[in-house]
Amino acid sequence: GEQEADLVKVDILLQGEAVDAFSAIVHKDGAAAYGNKMTTKLQDLIPRQQFEVPIQAAIGARIIARENIRAIRKDVLSKCYGGD
Repeated sequence: GEQEADLVKVDILLQGEAVDAFSAIVHKDGAAAYGNKMTTKLQDLIPRQQFEVPIQAAIGARIIARENIRAIRKDVLSKCYGGD
């Protein structure tokens, strides 16, 4: 039969924009664990960018987990080596 449960929609946001493909409906108790798992997994998979990219898991407007993809270090002295 059917059973009532506390389900919530967890949205994954990249740079503040919700990505529908990563959103999931999970039980309220497991929402934080799902958010943490997804943000750390995406942090490992997405390569570094020119600028910092925040990855957030949210239930409605409330952020429940956050990770950052750090920016690539600006190596301004890389071409100033030796006889350059």
